[in-house]
Parts: sequence; structure tokens; C-alpha cells
Amino acid sequence: MKNNPNLYALIVGIDDYQRPVSKLKGCVPDAQAIKKYLEEKEKDNFTLKIKTRFNQEATRTNVINDFQTHLAAATENDVILFFYAGHGAQEKADPSVWLSEPDQKLEGLVLYDSVPADFKNCKLLADKELRYLLNYVANKNEKGEKKKNPHIVVVTDCCHSGENTRGGEFDGEMLHRHYEPATTRGDGSLPARAWDDFLFAKVIDPKKLATQPINDIIPPARHVAMAACQSNELASEKGGHGVFTTHLIEILERSQGLVSYRDLQSRVKNYLKNQFPQVPQIYASTDSTDLYRLFLGKKGVSKPVSATVQCNEKDGWMMDMGAIHGISNQAKGVKVTSADGKISLDAAISKIETDHTFLTIADDSKLDKRGQYRGIIEGFLSAPIAVFIDNLDGNKEKETDLRDLIVSQGKNLNVVAKEDIADYAIRIFDGKYVITNRVDTDQKAKFKPIVLPSNDVALAFDDLNHISQYEFVKNLENTGSNKMSLDKVSIAFLEKGKTTPATIQNVKGKEIVELPYQGKDTEGIPTGSIQITVTSNDDKPLYVALLYLSPTFGIMTNMMSNNVQLLEKKGDKALAWDGEDITLTFETQTGVFNLPSSDTTMKLIISRQPFDVSMFQLDDLPSPMPLFETERGEGGTRGLQRVSTNTEAADAWATRTLLLRNPNPFYDKDYKNKPKNFDKWLNTEGSEFLKKLY
Repeated sequence: MKNNPNLYALIVGIDDYQRPVSKLKGCVPDAQAIKKYLEEKEKDNFTLKIKTRFNQEATRTNVINDFQTHLAAATENDVILFFYAGHGAQEKADPSVWLSEPDQKLEGLVLYDSVPADFKNCKLLADKELRYLLNYVANKNEKGEKKKNPHIVVVTDCCHSGENTRGGEFDGEMLHRHYEPATTRGDGSLPARAWDDFLFAKVIDPKKLATQPINDIIPPARHVAMAACQSNELASEKGGHGVFTTHLIEILERSQGLVSYRDLQSRVKNYLKNQFPQVPQIYASTDSTDLYRLFLGKKGVSKPVSATVQCNEKDGWMMDMGAIHGISNQAKGVKVTSADGKISLDAAISKIETDHTFLTIADDSKLDKRGQYRGIIEGFLSAPIAVFIDNLDGNKEKETDLRDLIVSQGKNLNVVAKEDIADYAIRIFDGKYVITNRVDTDQKAKFKPIVLPSNDVALAFDDLNHISQYEFVKNLENTGSNKMSLDKVSIAFLEKGKTTPATIQNVKGKEIVELPYQGKDTEGIPTGSIQITVTSNDDKPLYVALLYLSPTFGIMTNMMSNNVQLLEKKGDKALAWDGEDITLTFETQTGVFNLPSSDTTMKLIISRQPFDVSMFQLDDLPSPMPLFETERGEGGTRGLQRVSTNTEAADAWATRTLLLRNPNPFYDKDYKNKPKNFDKWLNTEGSEFLKKLY
């Protein structure tokens, strides 16, 4: 008998609200459809343990209890699914407590009894309470005992689900799954509740929330969240069902559930684009690689390496990447292929927008217009890099293997004859390939191996391609006519203990923020911390993302809430990592190589249109030798010119590159010809390599 994991599902649907909350018509059918899908299509993959709460059963007490008993029974290898269809709403947030809510509102789910007829003691299931419950089921069993994390999925088809709204269409009647009390006169939110009315009131001190980041008080559980729309949109209904849930289930059925979260969201988004005024959202709370797992955490999928191509009923064939992902009219075309490789057609690019591209396929009769295909572009999501091959062994076979592979398959890799014109060097030593930065004759003190040595030419080639993708993101900018003025937002880096943000200097086209270490830890190692805030300076809605480009060629995309955060009006703020302190780390290698500073790159992206940064996510490459484990790259990219304009395209966007520089307090400028502590290298496994190079 197959040993299947358990799937603990809590499915909530509410149509029959009581006054003063307006009734809905499609939420219970949506919930029933999700239950039916699980029972018919996932029964062979899981042992199903499904709990439903429809209409009057979906009280606040029942739902909270179901989290703490039914869902909390899941163990490490199990899966938790929480599905909700109903009203969403907002309530006022006490600004002295909820520092992470700059708009002074909490979003929440409107349960059956959340809003009494007299408006007294209103109790949504607030987003912070849902966060608390997810943390509970991730770390506690039904007895309150500690346990390991199950795989958790949250799907919400309501308004304020990307902060939750639902509009509907029935016989000419427009319904909203967004509750806005008529008595509030303009604000649209329910009154603030007393602290004692929050479900965590007895275990969390509000004074701590007023002074510490929310992640320290209510840590986010690792989970994947899918939402029907963004915070400023309606989630539509058609034919008695939510269009988000309808298409979600259709795609799951057509793919037999073998689809990643990112592809699932992309396909739903493309189906709805230009037909309904909503953009489905997806978010991995703590680990962006979760987006590339199969739905419900099933095994067998890896990160996609191409775009998704499918047919939109209104606009025809389209690809889910656009200008913000580096697609330009210089691209010769797109190869559209089926998953099994049996279909391969050429497509021409007809129109490029911010986050998607329209395609023209001359003969699409072989394609299923309800199907999904891959779009492949040469050099996709990669930047050209020049590579110098340094054969320290004199091993001609190794060099020939590498050179042939780069020439035949390296779409954006070019071998150059001189190191001083290269971007990176790959050195053959002791039968292994070692990737390093370029070493100029007078800059050997700055030499740093950057990738773990490998005797496999294919792995070395993959690492070069990885670096090419990293360089693409680092150098990404909008050079088109729809380039947005960068003064639409402000970014501030606040050092711990200071009240004035650090100065952002323009040095030879680079924006540099110098952040000195603020002290030393118990072992005498320099340390410090900062907070990062992005603030809107514009009256119109803006979307912002902040990417962290690591020293070991990783890219972290989840610094902002939901990866990309909406700033609806002037003064709205986005707090990196929910306002957490971000540690300034002193790398051992900064001292070993006597570097003047440790430099880190951050990429700010702003846009008028929603966009997706999940495909920019890159894992870190392996560290090289033990001595160099904490090596930090030099960073730095092309400076961006500010553009002032009186008119702005609806799809305007721009990027801003910032170099965070931590000066080395131990730097000795008298060491010029070789790194400080050079003699210590003789005791490392890399000593022979380093002596050979020098």
C-alpha cells in the first residue's frame, strides 16, 4: 500500500451573511468545487482529511478552533491547505501598536459572526491573527506541543486577499466580496477593536509590538499564499463562481495537478488579463524556492528556465514576461515548445509591455488554445559576460572541453584572449575549474576565488550561466521612452541608534550608501544593523520591489511583502522584511584580503503596472575554499540617470541600483602588492593554487 502523506484541509465558504453584511452567491460553490477537486483528483496522492465550514458554521470561534485542532494535527511530511471564499474587509489599526501598518489598517476575513448588527465588538479574522494561526500549525500539534513544519498552502478568493475584494456579476447585479460598512463615511474600515479581543492577546505583549519588528513577535510560518487579486482590485464572479477559483481548478485539472505554484499563478493571471480587473497574487513567505514546488508540495518539479506561453481569449498568444524581465525588440523571436518537446514553433514578438509580451504565431493549428507552452529566447534572462580561460595546468584537453562547450552552447558567454578585457576568469588548476574575478596586473591584492572548484566541465559551465543571469538582474534598467522618474519614491537606510538616514552619494555614476559598523560583538568582530524603508512620493499607485544581490551570486526577491508591494498613495511606506533589523556582516575575507570595504548590491524596481520578480530568484553558488567562505563581492553596476517628464506612460517603470558599502575598520593601506595575511594561505587547501597564481 502506498504510504501517502496526509492532506489536512480547512475549506471555508460564506454566502449567507446576516445584516448588516451583504449576502454573496458564489463563495460556497467555490468552496465545494475545491473540495470536489481534492476528493477526485488528489485522492491517490494524499490521505485526505477535509474539514468544511459553510455559512453559519463558519464562525470565528469554529475557524480558530479548526486551525488549532484539525490543521494542527499535521506532521512534518503532511500538507495543510486553508481555502477561504467570502467577504474581506479592513479595520482600523492602533498606530501605537501596529508599526508594520503604515496605512493604519488591518486586513481581515469576514467570518459569519464577525460583524454584529449593532456594529459593537466587530472581530474580523485579521491578517495578523491568521499569521499567528499559521505559525501555530507550523510549530505546534493539537496538544500545543512542538513539532516540525508541514507544507502549508493558503488560498483566498476574497477582497484584500492580496489584501481582499470580490466583485461579482449575476444577472446584471454586481456583487462585491468586500465588506465596507455604510456608517464609516469614506474610510471604509471597521472600528479598531480592544487589544483583549485579539486571539493572541494573552500571549503577546502589545508593548513589544510597539517597539519590535512583527517578525520577532509573530514569526512568519513557511507557507505559500495564493490570492485572487491585489489590494486595490475587485475579484470577479461569473456564472455563480469566482473567476479566480474557476480558472485555478481548471488549470489544476488540465495539468493533473503537476504544476508549480509560479506556473499556476502565471496561467491564471494570463487567462484573466484584460478580461477581469484583477491580478492574482502569489507569495512564498520565507523561501522563494517554494514557488517552484508542485501544487500541494508534491515532488518532481524544478525551477522553470523559460517563459510561459498561452492564449488569452481577447488578445491572443502571450508570454508571461516583458520589458521588466529584459525582453526587447532586439530579440529575434521566441521558440514555442510543448512540455514533451513534440511541438516546436517559431513566434514573432508583436508587442512588449511591462510584464508580458504578445506573440504572433503564423500557423498555430497544432496548438491547443487552452494549453500551456514554453517560450524560449536565446540568452533569456542573462547578460553577456566575457570569460578569460587561464590554463595554469597546461591541460589542453580540459581547456578544449571548456572552450568547445562555451562556443557551442554559451548564448551569452564569450571567450576573450586577454584577462584585462574579461569580466571573469576561469582557471584550470589541479584538474579542476575555479571561477574567479578578473585579476589585473596591479590588482592581485583584490583577487578572490568565487566558486567552488569542480572537475566537471558541465558544472563549471552551469556556474558561468548562473553568473550571467545574476549580471542581467544587476544591470537591469529601462532605457525606453516609458522610463519612470526615480523621484516617485524615496529609499532610506537608517542605522541603528540614529534618527537621520544615511546619505546616498553619487560616485562616478554609482549610488553608494556608506554604512560604518557600529560596534563589535563579544569576539571583537565588527557588527551593526540597519532598517530600509521605501516611501511613495506620488499620488498615484506604484508597485515596488527590492532585491538583495548576495556576494555569492544569489538573488533574494522577498524583501518586500509579497515580493512586490503596492503603495497606493503619497506617503505609503514599504518596510524591508517588515521593519526587521538587517545585520551588517563583517566577512572574514575582508580582513584576510585587506579590502577597504565590504560592498553589497541592492536593486530597487518601481512600476505603474504590477510585475513579477520571482523568476529573478537565484540560489547562492557554493562558497569556494574554507578560507574564503564569507567572501563578499565588489558589487556595483551602471549608474541610472534620473528622468524628469510631464507625461508618463501607463506602463512606466524604472530601476535603481544602490551599493551598500561597509568600510573595513582594520584596513591597512600599506599592503599594496599582496593581500594581508598572505602567509596564512600556506595552511589552506587552496595554497598551491594561490602560489601558482601569484
